[in-house]
Amino acid sequence: MKSQVTLIALILSTCAFAQNSDKFTLLDIQREFRHKKYSVEVLKKFNTYLLDNKYYNISEEIPGEIISYTYENENGSISRVSQFFKINGEKLDPIKIDPRNEEFDINTIFDEKVAKYAGKNWRFEDRAGYSIKKFKNGIYFISTQFYREIDSNIAPSGYLDYTTKDFKKFIPYRISEDGKNWKLIK
Repeated sequence: MKSQVTLIALILSTCAFAQNSDKFTLLDIQREFRHKKYSVEVLKKFNTYLLDNKYYNISEEIPGEIISYTYENENGSISRVSQFFKINGEKLDPIKIDPRNEEFDINTIFDEKVAKYAGKNWRFEDRAGYSIKKFKNGIYFISTQFYREIDSNIAPSGYLDYTTKDFKKFIPYRISEDGKNWKLIK
C-alpha cells in the first residue's frame, strides 16, 4: 500500500511539474496553429528554436506556409524579437521579413525610396511587429510601422507596406502617418 501511495504521489508531482514547465511540447505548438497538418518533423525543428521561456508568442502568419515566434523579454522593457520561418516540405527555413542585412542596415535602394516620404534617418524596429499576407499571384504583402530618428523611440512615426516574392528582394509599396491616408511609393 505504501509503495502505491508513493507511486501515485510521484505520478502526480511529475504531471504538476510538466504543466508548470516553460518548455513547449509539440502538442502545445500545434494547438496554437489553425492549420492542423504540420508534420512532426517541422514542429520538432520549430521547437528547437524556442528556448525554455514562457514569454514566447507563437504565430501562424500564413497557415501551412509561414510560422513565427516572438520573444518578449521578461524584464518589461520594450524588447521584442521575432523570427519567421517558411515551410518547404519537411524543411523549416528561417526567412528575413524586411530589407535589412545582418548588421541591420537597410538595403540602399529600398531606403532611398522610403526616405522620400518618411524623411532621412527613418528605421525599422523589431518591437513594431509585422503582418504578412500572400496574394494569389505569389507575392507576399508585409505591413509594419516605421520610426523616424527625430520622433520618440517608443511611438511609431507611421505605417509602411512593402512586397516580396522571395524574402530576399523587397519593394516598398505605400506609406502613411496615420494608417488612413496612404501614399504610394514610387
